[in-house]
Amino acid sequence: HPSGPECRGHPDVIPHAVPPEKLRDIARKIPLAMLEEYMFVGNADDIAARLRPYIKAGVDHIILGDWTGLTFAPDEVGRLFSTQLPRLRQLLSAM
Repeated sequence: HPSGPECRGHPDVIPHAVPPEKLRDIARKIPLAMLEEYMFVGNADDIAARLRPYIKAGVDHIILGDWTGLTFAPDEVGRLFSTQLPRLRQLLSAM
């Protein structure tokens, strides 16, 4: 793990409490391919496209873990929730 062998992941990382230099150092150690596999990043259309194979394979439930609040200002989070989540719901319902 980029944060060391004792790191438990999310419980040990509060990005706003970690110095920016440390976050940059950690980020450089994370392979982009791993990040792209682990997280579905993008707008509603991007995420729906990534979920499509799972839905076609018969998945019954999708749980979204939203990280928007860690990367965007609060007013931007509201805008994204009001546009992208309804769009994602629409796309997934049509599959």
